Formats: sequence, structure tokens, C-alpha cells
Amino acid sequence: MTIPSSPFRSRGSVSLQVAVLLLIVAVAMAVLLDIKNMRRGHAALLEQKQSQETALEEAIKVKNQLEALAGQTALLAEQGNPNAQALVEQLREQGIEFHPPR
Repeated sequence: MTIPSSPFRSRGSVSLQVAVLLLIVAVAMAVLLDIKNMRRGHAALLEQKQSQETALEEAIKVKNQLEALAGQTALLAEQGNPNAQALVEQLREQGIEFHPPR
């Protein structure tokens, strides 16, 4: 004995397939949107990193120049220059010490 096929079963099967297909499409679109947003975020982070590297390079240049200036000032103070001695003493009172280059 066979069970007759019902028109409702095939219709339910089709609507289930459509629902699953729509779900798959929705998940795929969500994943693609996330990928797109991650790429945008990554590009923004790379740009920010580059700008920070430029600022860091400039800061290192200024630091090196300041260290050279401080070293030469300390050297002048050791050699007896009164202005350099006064500057070194004022900075030492404020807790800043530097020494001539070696």
C-alpha cells in the first residue's frame, strides 16, 4: 500500500527550500558586509599607523637635536663659559641634568 502524495507536502517542501535559500543568501550578504567593513577598518588603521610613524620620526629628530644641543652646552659649561654654566645650574635645580658628549 502506498501513501498518496499530498499537494501540501510538495508545496511545504518548496517553501522550506525557499526559506533555507533566503537564509543562506542573508548570511552570505552579512559575511560580505563584514568583510567590507573589516577592509575599511584595516585601511584606516594603516593610514593612522603611517601618520604616527611620520610623527615619531620627527620626534626622534627633535630629540637628537636637543641632546646634541644639551651636550654642547654642558661642554661649554665645563670649559668655563659663564652663560652655559648658569644654564646648566638652573636646569640642575629643576632636576634636569645633562652631560657633555663623550
